[in-house]
Amino acid sequence: MFDPGSTMKIYSVSTGLRLYGSNYRFRTPVYRQGSVAGGTLTGNLVLVASGDLTFGLRERRNGTLYYESLPKVDHSYADQLPGAVEPPGNPLTALNELAAEVRASGITRVNGNVVIDDRLFTSYAGFPDGLISPMWVNENLIDLLLTPTFVGQRATLNWRPMTATYAVTNRVTTVGAKKATTINVTEPTPGNLVVSGQIAAHSSPALRVWEVDNPSEFARTAFIEALQRDGVTVTAPTTSANPTALLPRKGSYSRSDLIGEHVSPPMSQYVKLILKVSYNRAADLMVCLAAVKVGSTNCLTGLIAELKTATSLGVSRTSLFPQDGAGSDDQGRTAPLALATFLRRVATTSYGKTLFTAFPASDATALWRTSTPNRRPPDTRRSRPATGWSGPRLVRSSCWGTAWPATCRPRAGDGSC
Repeated sequence: MFDPGSTMKIYSVSTGLRLYGSNYRFRTPVYRQGSVAGGTLTGNLVLVASGDLTFGLRERRNGTLYYESLPKVDHSYADQLPGAVEPPGNPLTALNELAAEVRASGITRVNGNVVIDDRLFTSYAGFPDGLISPMWVNENLIDLLLTPTFVGQRATLNWRPMTATYAVTNRVTTVGAKKATTINVTEPTPGNLVVSGQIAAHSSPALRVWEVDNPSEFARTAFIEALQRDGVTVTAPTTSANPTALLPRKGSYSRSDLIGEHVSPPMSQYVKLILKVSYNRAADLMVCLAAVKVGSTNCLTGLIAELKTATSLGVSRTSLFPQDGAGSDDQGRTAPLALATFLRRVATTSYGKTLFTAFPASDATALWRTSTPNRRPPDTRRSRPATGWSGPRLVRSSCWGTAWPATCRPRAGDGSC
C-alpha cells in the first residue's frame, strides 16, 4: 500500500464513466412556477442545478472543453503554482444564454423570486480541496488577475465574474523588478475581498483565486443580473439568501413549464479536463455524482460506488481505500498491483478508450497498446505532459503519485520504470 496522490483520480473518473457513460451531457434547465400574463410572470423562476462543473466556461465551438497545458497552469492551482491563467470564455455565458431564453419566452417581468434548486446532492465540504456543490459558476472561483504598473504605484486588478455578491479592494503595489511577488487574498467581512501585497515590475500578470462561499446564492445573484441585462425585471432583491422554501416537490417539474436549458459537452470532455490538469474538486465532484446515480444525496456514498467499480474489475477490496475523489486526502491508499490490475482490465470496458485517451500522456496510444495489445488504439495527438505522465508510463510526481502499467518493473528506491 502507498499514498497514491492523484492517481486516485483514475478510480473516481472511471466510476463516473461507468455510471453515466462517455456521452452523458449535463442539462441545466430553468422552469417557471406560476402564471404569465402580458409578459409578467406572477411566480418564480427556478434554475435546477445539474452538477455541471464548467457550466458554459471552457466550451468551444467544436463541442470540446478547453484545458491548460504546461507551461500554463489551470486557475484551480493559481494559489499554489506559478503560471496560472484564466480559462478562456465568459464565465457567465450559460447564465446569459438562459436569461435570453427566458426573455424569448415572452417574460419581461418576474413578480416573484429566482431560486436555485440545488437538491441534486447535499453540498459537501469534507474533502480537502473545498466545497463540492451541485451549482457551479466559473467553477465557483473568483479569478483575480494582477498586472504590474510602475514602481510604487498600485497594480492593475481585473477580476471575474463581477457580480453584486462580492466587492474587491485592491491593495497590491508594484515593486522593483528584482523583488519577489507576494499576493494575499482575504475576506475580512462577508462579500468583501481584499487583495494585498506586491508584484514585481515587468513580471507577467499574476492570477489568484478565491473560492465562492455559497455557490447557490452566488449563482442566484448572477442569474438575476443576467436577466436584468436582457431586459427582464425581477422584483426580488438581487442579493439575498437562496429561497429554497419556495421550491416545489423534488422532481415534480412539468415539461410544459420548461423555458430554457443549457446542455453541456459530453462526459468524456469532463474526464479529459480532470485528468489533463489533475483537477481536484472536479474529481471530488465525480464522487458526489456517483452517489446521485446510485440513489443517494450523500457524497460519501459515491466512495462505495468507486469501490464497486474497482472490485468489479478484479481489484481486491483490501487493496483500495479511497477517502476522496482527487487523492488529496493523505489517508487514501491503494496498492501498486491494484492500480496495475485496474488499468489492464478497465481497458477492456466500454469506457476504457475514453479513459485512456484522457490521460495526460505524451503518447496515450503507446499506453493503450501496452494495456490492450489486440485492440485498435485511439486516435490521439502527442502533447506536452500536464502532470504525471512521461511517454507510455506513469512516473512519480507531486501531483500524480506513483503507478505502473503491466510491462513496467519498478526500481527500488525511486519507483521509476
